[in-house]
Amino acid sequence: MASRVPLVKSCCCGCSLETGSKIIGFIELIGCVFIFIFQMVSTVQLANSDKEIPHKDLIIAASMYLDLTSLFEIILAIYLLYGIYYERPNYVRVWVLIQCAFLVVSIVSDVLFITFSFTVETFDSDYIPEELILTVLQAYSVLVVHSYYISVRGREALYHV
Repeated sequence: MASRVPLVKSCCCGCSLETGSKIIGFIELIGCVFIFIFQMVSTVQLANSDKEIPHKDLIIAASMYLDLTSLFEIILAIYLLYGIYYERPNYVRVWVLIQCAFLVVSIVSDVLFITFSFTVETFDSDYIPEELILTVLQAYSVLVVHSYYISVRGREALYHV
């Protein structure tokens, strides 16, 4: 028996799946551009800093990894928007699959953060609610865009009979 991903018929604000998917794409694009700029500035400031920081090279390498991740997210958002505007369902499908992988990583990270908050006394757990909210929003975004992909794929099947 094959398992099925639940589908939604409209976005939470009552708009169509296409409009909701576009909104998700633009929010991701704008948000990731701001995050990328902020991270790049922080990385450059850290690299140019004369302060004696323990493990500075490791921190700079991690910051550069985050910069590249943000850049990848920007490209992925553009890929999604291109797929929606030019009706290329495979582009949308790629976005859904990659976001599913990111969602799994987010869920595992959330579980680890919650576990650490109970086991490590010095662990700062103030941002766990924010992370959980972001994970839920990410899951809903994947659900909306996946539903859009299924609807477009179904329309294509009708026209190519």
